[in-house]
Amino acid sequence: MKEELTLLEIERHYPDQWVLMEQTPRDEKGNPERGFVRANTVNREGLEGPLKELHKRPGIKTFIFYTGEKIPQDLSVIL
Repeated sequence: MKEELTLLEIERHYPDQWVLMEQTPRDEKGNPERGFVRANTVNREGLEGPLKELHKRPGIKTFIFYTGEKIPQDLSVIL
């Protein structure tokens, strides 16, 4: 089993990649704080197989996120 990392550490170790994380603790708002990286890839579709395998284990909680730029600088968002 690899080392448990914070989300910021994962972003530094896996730049511009999609990351499948086995989640451990959550913060007071219920957001993931730390976890174990179980797979990483430049294409999100590459996480489908590892995600299915992880969810064969009962009670596992996972989190998928992109470590690169979240919203491009030249994009406007209207809420």
